[in-house]
Amino acid sequence: MKKIILVILFITGCYILKIGFQNIVVMCGQYLSSSKIFHRSLNIDIEAELKRLNAEIEKLWQENKRLRELLDLKTSYLDSIPAEIVFRLKEELSDQIIINAGRNKNVKPNSAVVSKYGLVGMVDEVDFQFSTVLPIYDPRFQISVRISSTREVALLKGQGKDRNLLLAYLDLDTQAKSGDLVFTSGEGILPKGIFVGEIKSISVHPSQVYKIAKVKPVVEINKVEEVIVVCKQIKW
Repeated sequence: MKKIILVILFITGCYILKIGFQNIVVMCGQYLSSSKIFHRSLNIDIEAELKRLNAEIEKLWQENKRLRELLDLKTSYLDSIPAEIVFRLKEELSDQIIINAGRNKNVKPNSAVVSKYGLVGMVDEVDFQFSTVLPIYDPRFQISVRISSTREVALLKGQGKDRNLLLAYLDLDTQAKSGDLVFTSGEGILPKGIFVGEIKSISVHPSQVYKIAKVKPVVEINKVEEVIVVCKQIKW
């Protein structure tokens, strides 16, 4: 009888130990699992933070690059005024472009507005803190320009957005050709020597009195952010 009781107690004890061990294993597994999830979540947070910091560094680097380019551009001109494009109103043939410089910074109407690549347009209207820029592609835009290879002076006109500029009143015997560069002549209201664009083609005007040329603007105005308002001549 005692042996039977001992066997029963032994079996019961083993069962209890087995159940307890299983519970311990399950609890350890749950702890380890939650611990892995925690570490994984921590790693994901660190990765996200690194990406955010890298993006912030890249943004600051790009901003610093733009400011350095703006400073370099400003030092190329006499009596120039740095400004940013703060508003664009899209229209069918042109855009209204607003810069954050006006009478408070001594901006004058008809001053040249340039980017680091070349001519953007000229100041049209001036308010106290802001000015409106007439872009070179506006149909109202007309300036005197000079062709680099032949030194001829001609009239450059805007033809509307997404269209080449029109160079008019070239002599019929002109030696100008596709690929020639065009700069402001200094004989009109804008300073001399600002890069405008490149001649793409030349043809005889329907009147047969002179030739005309299509000029591709050097500046993609829709991508410009910072500009310089030029009130006097370029340094040479």
